[in-house]
Amino acid sequence: MPSYPGLSSEAFRHPLDKQSEETLRSVPGFDLVATSFMEYLYERPQQISLMGNSIKVGTRQYSTLY
Repeated sequence: MPSYPGLSSEAFRHPLDKQSEETLRSVPGFDLVATSFMEYLYERPQQISLMGNSIKVGTRQYSTLY
């Protein structure tokens, strides 16, 4: 991915988005809830899907199906 030394990611953030994020992060336990949410509802299903799609059927793996 190219990098642009004179350009900050903050240049693309709306001030209200930044304010909303700061408000949410000030809530006790928000980081834990957000981390758990991402792990269980996004990352794990994605990981299971990727692992399930990597199973190969051949003479050495699942030969009865092959």
